[in-house]
Amino acid sequence: MFIVNPAAGKKNPAETVMPMIRAYMDKKQIPYVCHITKRAGHATELARQEIEKGGDLRIYAVGGDGTFRETVAAAAGNPQVEVGVFPCGSGDDYIRNFASKEAFLKVEKQLSGKSRPVDLMETDYGLTVNVGCLGLDAKVAYHMAKYKRIPFLPGSMAYNLALLQSLFGRLGNSLQVTVDGERYLEGKFVFALSANGGWYGGGYYAAPEALVDDGFMEIVLVRVPKLWKIPKMVSLYKKGLHMEAPEFRGLLEYCRAKEIQVKSAREAYATFDGECVRTKHMHCEILPGALRFIIPSE
Repeated sequence: MFIVNPAAGKKNPAETVMPMIRAYMDKKQIPYVCHITKRAGHATELARQEIEKGGDLRIYAVGGDGTFRETVAAAAGNPQVEVGVFPCGSGDDYIRNFASKEAFLKVEKQLSGKSRPVDLMETDYGLTVNVGCLGLDAKVAYHMAKYKRIPFLPGSMAYNLALLQSLFGRLGNSLQVTVDGERYLEGKFVFALSANGGWYGGGYYAAPEALVDDGFMEIVLVRVPKLWKIPKMVSLYKKGLHMEAPEFRGLLEYCRAKEIQVKSAREAYATFDGECVRTKHMHCEILPGALRFIIPSE
């Protein structure tokens, strides 16, 4: 089954990627169905309808992180269902944990790929595959949506422009953080991040120690720095060098956990795989091996 989001990325995947898939499937005489999404949440509905028919099923989300997340919502916890993704969005960060975007766009490699169990995160706003965040980075994701619509602007550049805009506002939130049921810390933080995968934001390597199948989340918190330090810190953070960098000493808090609760004194932005909300609370809990994810044979 292929679920195609025509609004994903800069070009309609139904016109760019799906013709290649159809040609391969028809040549190999492999039976399949293809559905085009028409609204938010439609991918979940379409996947559930096919899953309810019973039997083994492979579902490929042909779209961005949102299409993939919606498809996963229907398939999670079902050992008969495997989920893959043809990445056509502006971020496509989750796949960086396995292979290049080019590998995931090779039809033959995708169709001959094997699936393996990977973890998911359960949140107050549904299942999340990759990252949950409250604070500055969530505010960036909120503003990033408008920049992604600019033609020929890469996802990483859209993130950088949204970051610049977000820095011209109130920086930091007063947070109380509870990890695995015990009070961890509190104070004023730029953001609190719960990561299942290593990358987000179009290539920011936030959690270089993350593994998608180890039954843990990586928790990354950054206290509010001096404003003049931010450009250097952002550069280090994007490359995944923040864990040992002197610039982050005394500001970075890191641990591994199975559950995290974050409470903000004031309403803040939160994002879950790019889906943004305004809230005073973020809760994430790991679900070990909850999804069978298809990895290209390459």
